[in-house]
Amino acid sequence: MLIPGHGKPQTDHAFVKLLITSLEDIQPQVKALDARNVAADKILTNMDYRAQERRFVSAGDEWRLQALRDSWYPIANCVYRELKGQPIIVGKGCRPIKPK
Repeated sequence: MLIPGHGKPQTDHAFVKLLITSLEDIQPQVKALDARNVAADKILTNMDYRAQERRFVSAGDEWRLQALRDSWYPIANCVYRELKGQPIIVGKGCRPIKPK
């Protein structure tokens, strides 16, 4: 059972699988941008989150779209930090991306 911070408890794995799929989309994007020598502070603006947006946001729901974007940016930062061997401190987030 998954008890989110909002909404009803979930009794299946559908949301977790959806989240894993989205995370699996983000990691290769960060790696590819880094391999193309995109500056660390420009990686977020070069990410393509459209697949995640289609999974999580209904058309026209601007509030949820912004909330989603606010969630994915720190995740992309954590992926970048992991890629560069920088520490990820639980509870502190991963902002901002710093070149190494």
